[in-house]
Amino acid sequence: MKRVLINIFSFLFLALFPLGCAFEHPLHREKTDKEDYSPESIIDEPAIVVPQKEPPAERKPVARHGGEKIVEDMDENYGWRVQLLITTEQTEAEARMVEAKQMLGQEVYLIYSSPHYKLRVGNCRTYEEAMELLEKVKAQGFSDAFIVRDRIIPQ
Repeated sequence: MKRVLINIFSFLFLALFPLGCAFEHPLHREKTDKEDYSPESIIDEPAIVVPQKEPPAERKPVARHGGEKIVEDMDENYGWRVQLLITTEQTEAEARMVEAKQMLGQEVYLIYSSPHYKLRVGNCRTYEEAMELLEKVKAQGFSDAFIVRDRIIPQ
């Protein structure tokens, strides 16, 4: 019985296989001369010109070590400040701000940059001014203070 079934399926396969090959698939048909690719048939469309942004104005470098350290940026509102404290607690920052104003006799700036509160003092145009202020601040008890570059209020 098994042998008879194998013979029947073999016969059907051999009989129907050529029929399947006789039909032409649309993707496999031969191309005619009209359908051939020709580089001349490509239409050159005008290129789209996208205006480029002008490069940013060149900024003059700022000397940070040695020599006279005057801010030479295009924006003259930059200089140096002394950072007294950085904390994540607003109440601590506000309490230390009041204390710093009394001790230093200067405006103290409270800057919030999530999640930190930073206390900074000074509007120094030169690095030397900032160094003098840093020494004064450290003498008043802010031993962890350091100089930072920041926007200042020119005087």
